[in-house]
Amino acid sequence: MTKTILIPTDFSVQSLNVFKDAMTRLGDTKARVLLVHGISLSDSISDLLFFSKSQLIEKLETEEFVSSCWLMQNRFRSRIESLHVDIFTGFNVAAFNQYIEANKVDEAFLPVSYKFIRRHKRSFDLVPFIKKSSLRATE
Repeated sequence: MTKTILIPTDFSVQSLNVFKDAMTRLGDTKARVLLVHGISLSDSISDLLFFSKSQLIEKLETEEFVSSCWLMQNRFRSRIESLHVDIFTGFNVAAFNQYIEANKVDEAFLPVSYKFIRRHKRSFDLVPFIKKSSLRATE
């Protein structure tokens, strides 16, 4: 059986500790991993016209984060079906519930030992959305 898990990230290496803990807790279960960062969209029409998730992710990812993701993917190679970094741009729990339904997310794993760091002026912490959503959350 394969589970789709969501892990909030701020593109720091520390946020990937949650990824490691989640894979340990899942045991032999295969996983599709979504590392998700929250960004509020701009009100500017020109910003929206030229908005690109992939370009934004490239700007936010550090070399350390990318290499750590690669290391984690190799470490759990036999159990990770896919690893995807994404941006959530919704502004309420209803939008977040639609996001988790569309991505068929089974469970979220929340950080316990680190605080979210804003990497962008419009970044926001996904933990409150996860806690209020219909998604099963594990700390």
